[in-house]
Amino acid sequence: MNTTMTLARALKEKNRIAGRLKTARDRISRENSWEKSVPRNFNVEELISEAKKLKQNLITLKTAIAIANAGIVGKIIEMAELKAEICWLSGVDTYQGTKTEQSYRSEVPIVREFVAVVTGPKMAAEVTRLQHEVEAIQDQIDEYNAVTKISVDLIPESENDIFATVD
Repeated sequence: MNTTMTLARALKEKNRIAGRLKTARDRISRENSWEKSVPRNFNVEELISEAKKLKQNLITLKTAIAIANAGIVGKIIEMAELKAEICWLSGVDTYQGTKTEQSYRSEVPIVREFVAVVTGPKMAAEVTRLQHEVEAIQDQIDEYNAVTKISVDLIPESENDIFATVD
């Protein structure tokens, strides 16, 4: 079934399908081998059939999303690098001052003095600045996702909902 949707909707649909595929695979793993005298909770063959459809739809959607993202791939990469930098900067030691330590070799405590090139407040300010950059880029990506449309040909899911039963 051919469907046209925004990129934002396609991303939500991708996550929904991925969740359903995980559920189907988990149930197949759990229900495939079962004690003969105990009734099964699910029809494993139906689950396998549905998992194949879901996998194909996931491939189709991920491919269409990747192609559509070509217009903003630079922004996506930039945002990822900014997030990596924030993570790294958040772990940089900015301690300043003295530390007294007891050495196992000597009775006399050792006093060590530390000086940071970049202080804690400066590091925090830089992290905040980078977070604002990430937010601005995310806004651009969200806007792009809201207006960019893709067309995908998805396989219809089963009419009887094999996911309705709660585990």
